[in-house]
Amino acid sequence: MSKKPITGELTLFSKSKAISDGGLNGKRHRFEFTLSPESNENWIVETEVLGPLPWLKGESRIVKVRVMTNEFENALIQTKKPVFVYVGAYPAGTFELL
Repeated sequence: MSKKPITGELTLFSKSKAISDGGLNGKRHRFEFTLSPESNENWIVETEVLGPLPWLKGESRIVKVRVMTNEFENALIQTKKPVFVYVGAYPAGTFELL
């Protein structure tokens, strides 16, 4: 797991089965990140929300991300594109480095 958190903006999709209509109410969440929606490679990440709660569908928040593997941490830091965020099989949003 990464020792230093990575900061970025995570935007929840406005229509997602992964997020309840009441939004997310906790400061910490686990998501799966993937570099491509067609990829079978997902990595588990822990996020800490730095903005106000609740965090509703369609909204963006600055988050600190802790990545579970060095391999994905390196890929995440090097990517210049949004990363796709999932909760299980359901798309939840996108993440971009700041």
